[in-house]
Amino acid sequence: MTTSDVWFLGGPAPAEADLVLFCVPHAGGGGVGYKSWSAMLPASVHVQPVQLPGRETRAAETPDFDPADLARALAARAGGLRYAIYGHSMGGVLAQEVVRELIRLGELLPERLVVGASHPPHIESAWVGRWRGLRDEELLEEITALGGTPEVVRRHPRLRDRLVRVLRADVGWLSEYRLPPAEEMPRELPVPIAAIAGARDPIAPPEAMAAWRELTSGGFALTVIDAGHFFHLDAPAEIAGLLPAGPAAARTPAGP
Repeated sequence: MTTSDVWFLGGPAPAEADLVLFCVPHAGGGGVGYKSWSAMLPASVHVQPVQLPGRETRAAETPDFDPADLARALAARAGGLRYAIYGHSMGGVLAQEVVRELIRLGELLPERLVVGASHPPHIESAWVGRWRGLRDEELLEEITALGGTPEVVRRHPRLRDRLVRVLRADVGWLSEYRLPPAEEMPRELPVPIAAIAGARDPIAPPEAMAAWRELTSGGFALTVIDAGHFFHLDAPAEIAGLLPAGPAAARTPAGP
């Protein structure tokens, strides 16, 4: 196993895969939930769950991450194959920053960035600031109410403490994240963005998700489904309909 392999669950794409789909988890979450997507997406799509530090198979690590590290690992794992990135909630914000890091590195870019239930990073979110000030039990109550924490986790002290530790780190990263200044990098990414919004999502409602169009020069599409915030583990078919189709023409590195 190489250093970059710890960022992913499962092996690299098989020879018959036409597209690699990297899946970035939500705040407090890990990559295990995405493993079931393989059975629900076309065989030509290789689902590659991203595993961030401090959770599941990386529970012994501190729950802090550097998007540049993930970008380098992702480029190595893609190995020149066609790929797309899906990010849910915090994962969408992290995924678009990873694309920016890939641009800085001059690596091949994803053919599409798909974001689900992800509040755009250039629009202020009252939720993130408020979550940072909540006590542990209050934070867990809110996440549980959104459908993101099984009750068994709250009843198990070790699992509960581990989840709170990761949530605190993720909420802290979100609250401090800012888009790079315009003189360093254009706000608009040269990658198409497809956004999926839950009509009943209080955190990233459709009107907020529509603002993702301001972060791309490569085309934008918004899909609204009848769901709340944590719909991604139950709606992979929605993702499949937004993935790039057909082999891409030969591409060149993005350049710095």
